[in-house]
Amino acid sequence: MACDSGTECRMSNNKVICADPNAPVESETISEPKIACDTNNSTMCDDSDASAFYMCTDKFWTKMQCDGENVCMARNGKTACVDKATADAPVQPCTVEKATQCVPDNRNRFQICIDNYWTNSTCADDSYCLLRGDSTVCVDKATADAP
Repeated sequence: MACDSGTECRMSNNKVICADPNAPVESETISEPKIACDTNNSTMCDDSDASAFYMCTDKFWTKMQCDGENVCMARNGKTACVDKATADAPVQPCTVEKATQCVPDNRNRFQICIDNYWTNSTCADDSYCLLRGDSTVCVDKATADAP
């Protein structure tokens, strides 16, 4: 079996499939009982496994796994797989949706106000956060250091 560009071969429920390498994968744990759910695509973190979550699929909860070292985080009724540092960071509230700010003690990081909480993001390699007007931009070092 050959997968298309941008996908990789994976085992899922004893079948070989092509899947997006960044998409969460269905857990290989098959022995769990099926539990009914109401809203397809709703999610919740697994309290017993920080790197797992449940997604409502065809009216049943399906255990899924976050990619790599990511962990499940719940905030404002939404769940997401995030890196452990983001999940462990103190949560700071914000009031203006999609507002941005540079992180004072880390020049290549910035924050975006999502669902009334600051969410950390990182500029690309060799880029630095710079405040321009009411928004932040990632710029090269020379631009960031210019007066």
